[in-house]
Order: sequence, then structure tokens, then C-alpha cells
Amino acid sequence: MREIASATGVQVSLLGGFAMAIAGQPIPDPWRLRKAKTLVKLLALAPRHRLHRDVIAERLWPDAESEAAANNLHQTLHQLRRKIGLTHIALDDDVVVLCPAGDLTVDVDVFEQAAAAARKSIDLGDLRHAHQLWTGALLPEDQ
Repeated sequence: MREIASATGVQVSLLGGFAMAIAGQPIPDPWRLRKAKTLVKLLALAPRHRLHRDVIAERLWPDAESEAAANNLHQTLHQLRRKIGLTHIALDDDVVVLCPAGDLTVDVDVFEQAAAAARKSIDLGDLRHAHQLWTGALLPEDQ
């Protein structure tokens, strides 16, 4: 996995392809449930890395009845907890949160912050730094 932060916490890479690591240890493929991996991607891209369960259900199971979608979400969360650990995914008041403790680094966020700083700066080094953080298209495997 590309190094996007220190080897602590959870790191999610979305630029150039999906990868995830916890405390520097890559989460291996394959994922038992593809929807669990997709849920991580959705949460990593969501504001504050959280989404309401209804939004998730609509995106992952658009044709399912609400009861079936709720059951699917609970199964997906169960598998996700087994894959990444209990503390890295939470369902709180109908909102699913990736890394509620705040120990999450997403390469898209890091790139966007660096790009914003480079736009405000007159330092060419800031622009080079942001450029180095761009590792490829967003989730090319999902295009």
C-alpha cells in the first residue's frame, strides 16, 4: 500500500486503486462481501466519513425493500467488523461511521488539503508536494 500517513490508525487509498491498511498492515483481498468493500469506499468519500443508513441502503441495494436492505446492511457491517475490527466501523443513531475515533487517513483528503494549500501558496514546493500525492484516478476499478 502506498504510504499516505504514519503507520498508525487506518489508512485508505482510493487514488490509483483501492487499498486499506490498519496500523501499517494491509487488509488483504479478497473481501468476503464485495458490498463491505464498497461500503468502505463510500464512507471514505463521504463528508466526515459518515452516511445515514438509508443513503447506504439506497446506494448498495436500490431495488430491495427497506427490511431486506436493513438486513443486508447489518450483514455487511458484521462482515466488515470481522475484516477491519470492531472499533473501525460504527452504527450510531442510524449513521454508519468509518473510524469514529478519528484515526483515519484517506489519500483523497490528504491530496485535496495539499492541493488547496498549494493554490493559496506562492511556493512551488507546495505544488510539487500536492502533485506527488496524486497517485492516479479515483477508484479506476469502479469506472
